[in-house]
Amino acid sequence: MRFQLTAIIAGLLTCPLSAKENASSHPPMRPLPTARQFKMQPSAYFVDAKKGDDSAEGSKLKPWKTVQHGLRQLKPGDALYLREGVYHEHLHLVHSGTEKAPIVISSYPGELALIDGGIKEFLDSPETSWKPLQGGAPGELVSTKTYANVDQRRIPTQFLPGAWEPLFGIENERPLALGHFADSMIPLHGYRHLEDLRSKNEFWKSKKDRESGLYCGPGLWFNRKTGRVHVRLAHNTLPGLEKRAYRGETDPRKLRLVVALGFGDEVLRITGIKHVRIENLVFRGATGSPLIHLYGSQNVTLDHITAYGGFPALLVNASQNIAVT
Repeated sequence: MRFQLTAIIAGLLTCPLSAKENASSHPPMRPLPTARQFKMQPSAYFVDAKKGDDSAEGSKLKPWKTVQHGLRQLKPGDALYLREGVYHEHLHLVHSGTEKAPIVISSYPGELALIDGGIKEFLDSPETSWKPLQGGAPGELVSTKTYANVDQRRIPTQFLPGAWEPLFGIENERPLALGHFADSMIPLHGYRHLEDLRSKNEFWKSKKDRESGLYCGPGLWFNRKTGRVHVRLAHNTLPGLEKRAYRGETDPRKLRLVVALGFGDEVLRITGIKHVRIENLVFRGATGSPLIHLYGSQNVTLDHITAYGGFPALLVNASQNIAVT
């Protein structure tokens, strides 16, 4: 579809692909993305998070390491292909293509690249990223590292529900730790209050229940005083949840998690850009802000993109001819 759009598109965009996954957390709620085969463009550059080097020439044999470096090198008619892997980056497009020579950014054919705005260690080394919390709730752990400047109280650059939190006097309750189970990409709950993360109660029957906390399932909470992330993956006990109740692994040291911290950082920002195609990629690791944000752009195509989370997943303002396939 092609349209002129000034709107918020919320929720989750998924491509109609399938993958089998043995999840230690939940079984995936919807098909996970898989790689596609297609023909590459002749004028191509390459990025490889595992063995690339930004001082290299960007060829297939000598790829660059970071996507953002690659984006800065592109000119009309070029394509940038990302080799399989996870790229822990926040990206912004720099150059435009032309109507006859658009710029293409895509996974490499037959491979799947993930752009992840989350914290690398929670995904790559969970066994050393968490430790039990003395005096915490059963199953509650905290991050072994502290994270500075997460609560920067940034002024939102877009109109979103979260922008009203300072006016409502609940800025200190803003969830600053959000995430997903990496194996199933089912969201973790972003808790506003520590007593909710720690609560045994899962059913709000009265004001007293709310005051004692309300556990909403596996989730995260950021401690502004210590700079540490709290996590609890306790099983649900509410009978009405039936098969939706969490019954997976409860020790986060045995699970790979996507954990994003802060507020206001898009994972992909497209501002003032024309004639670009973004294809066959997965985006995740959003904070309380848009995962993908387009502003003042024209003739931009998002094709076979999977976007997990975000507030919203895709925000498009003051733009023309945006194609979402």
